Amino acid sequence: MAATDIIDERPQATVLDLGGFAHPAEPKVAALSVLEHLGARREERRPILIVIDEAHNICPPNATTAVEQALIERVVQIAAEGRQFGLWLLLSTQRPTKIHPNVLSQCDNLCLMRMNAPRDLAELADTFGFVGEHMLAESPEFRQGEALFAGGFIPTPTFHPDGGADHRRGRRRRRGTARHLKSDALFAKLAGEPNLANE
Repeated sequence: MAATDIIDERPQATVLDLGGFAHPAEPKVAALSVLEHLGARREERRPILIVIDEAHNICPPNATTAVEQALIERVVQIAAEGRQFGLWLLLSTQRPTKIHPNVLSQCDNLCLMRMNAPRDLAELADTFGFVGEHMLAESPEFRQGEALFAGGFIPTPTFHPDGGADHRRGRRRRRGTARHLKSDALFAKLAGEPNLANE
């Protein structure tokens, strides 16, 4: 059974594990097939959230094969045009510098969890210029469940803590550079522009 058949049979939620293929090219062929299938049915305007985990494996900075190039072009197209057809995109990665720049530049929203690599934080600062570097610089100190949300889907850069206040959250409040948001209000805002999330 093809992956596209599974998607059609399970319209509510489908998880495709691309890790079990024998040949390294097969996961990208499968991913391209799914994205082209969804793109071909875009006129149905059925709301679909496409989540690509480990997105740096699907959209590398330099395409080395025709399949990789086609895959990058399809992801860029969905990120740029998909919303008008009900296709939303969420890319998840620990290494944003390993994602093709044309893909990254189409992401209008950011969910940043703990990230230690200075190069990756610098890349995010360049791409998401509306987020202050001092806010991004707090990422290495984030605990599990803490994140920074920023972009068009939220009025102002927002720290989302998991649990009660601590000294770092208090410091953020005093700066006045970001606000805090409860989970229910936050996730009510997640549908919209293409998003980048680190794991």
